[in-house]
Amino acid sequence: MDISFYKLHSTGGDYLVTSFLHDQSPDFSVFPVVATRICKRRTGVGANGLLLLTKGVEHALHVSFFLPTGEQCPLPGDAVACMGRFAFDSGFADKSRISCESDFGVVTTDVIDSANFRVDLGSPRDISNGKEISITSDTNLNRTVSIEGKRFPYTAIRLLADYAVFNTIRRPAAAKTLAAELSGHENLKQIQPVFMRSISDEEFSAYAWTAAGKTPDHVSSVGACATAGMLNGFCESEVTVRFRSYLLFAQWLEREGRILVTAPTEYICSGSYYIEFNETE
Repeated sequence: MDISFYKLHSTGGDYLVTSFLHDQSPDFSVFPVVATRICKRRTGVGANGLLLLTKGVEHALHVSFFLPTGEQCPLPGDAVACMGRFAFDSGFADKSRISCESDFGVVTTDVIDSANFRVDLGSPRDISNGKEISITSDTNLNRTVSIEGKRFPYTAIRLLADYAVFNTIRRPAAAKTLAAELSGHENLKQIQPVFMRSISDEEFSAYAWTAAGKTPDHVSSVGACATAGMLNGFCESEVTVRFRSYLLFAQWLEREGRILVTAPTEYICSGSYYIEFNETE
């Protein structure tokens, strides 16, 4: 079986896109195996996940997302940006907003220009009860975790995933060391530590590291940092975010109660990958 693919990248996450938009729907049952093969870094093409695009019912597109383990799950924000770029360049988005069906609901992205796409991350929520948070919320989301007698305050935010946002003055190397220590803490085993370093009320730097075997979602991480920063008065409701060598833009739409993050995307390569199935697959 030959799989034609495009490899795209957004803010540190790379994804493979294979399209059946001009063909009949494929045999979905083989794609968990396809994903485990093609996403391997050494023996495959290498990626954080595989996006399978087919024709939608109510919208032009339907997307299925497979992790490198073969598991199907909701799209991370990085993958949504890559999907938007591919759909736009393929002529399947004749408007500024791209809406795409998935097995986990509709995902949307706005076309800012040919390389930058704004991802709708939905409404931020309280991790403890799942309730939506407004920008004027008086709910206390701040917590504290202790390591070797030192107390580290953080803000707990659910935005596609669960995040513990730490406001820090540490440089990336020192923050990375602390992130490794925090990840092993009992209270944070299911919550990803992320860091924001304020520059001004209109700009901050964000740091995030994903544990081995986990799929990164840097767009969502940036959105979580922006949400915490806005709630705690560190930044405005529209803010520029420096993440690694990338420049992103985060917004909290007060009326809709939604977090939007604009992220850059780029193509890495394209090609065809041959997979031969054995009798047990």
